[in-house]
Amino acid sequence: MVGFRNINTRSETINQKPSFKITFKERCCLVPANGFFEWKNDKNKTSYRLFLKSEELFAFAGIW
Repeated sequence: MVGFRNINTRSETINQKPSFKITFKERCCLVPANGFFEWKNDKNKTSYRLFLKSEELFAFAGIW
C-alpha cells in the first residue's frame, strides 16, 4: 500500500520521486483550509494545529 506510506512529500524533491512524478505534473490542485496538523515526535507523538491568527481560509498545494 504505497499510498498510505507516501501521504506527504517535500516540495524540494517531489519531482525526483517515481511515485509522485506523473501526479506532480498532471494532478496538482489547491487545498482550501483554515488550519492543518503537524506532529511533535515526543514519547506520545503529540499533534498540534497550525492556523492563521484570524482563522481565515488559506490554500496550500496538493496533488490527487
